[in-house]
Amino acid sequence: MKHTMTKLAAAMTLAGLSLAGTANAQTAEDVKVGFAAPLTGAQAHYGKDMQNGITLAVEDFNATKPVIGGKPVRIVLDSADDQADPRTGTTVAQRLVDDGIKGMLGHFNSGTTIPASRIYANAGIPEIAMATAPE
Repeated sequence: MKHTMTKLAAAMTLAGLSLAGTANAQTAEDVKVGFAAPLTGAQAHYGKDMQNGITLAVEDFNATKPVIGGKPVRIVLDSADDQADPRTGTTVAQRLVDDGIKGMLGHFNSGTTIPASRIYANAGIPEIAMATAPE
């Protein structure tokens, strides 16, 4: 799982994440990636497991000293608890967008993913959803 999550973090980074500002050869620029899932409540065990896996993947990826566009970067995870609730999910999505994330991992439930995805799409932020509804 750790290897898969590392590939996922790398793919998110390389899939069109834009970098703002500049970085010199010595200093890595932080690139925020959002994550949202139920971190409290009845489904918290799913959310916490996913958060732990993504955290390990980000640490592994950062250890490779990644470079994008010739500039060193460091992925920073911005995690949020959507409580498996659609209304909370949209609030969380807007906060993550306002925080300046460049990519999104989540949400866990289709009921939170679907309404939140509109917010990410309107902001031009790529999202890798963990759950969707086929219809």
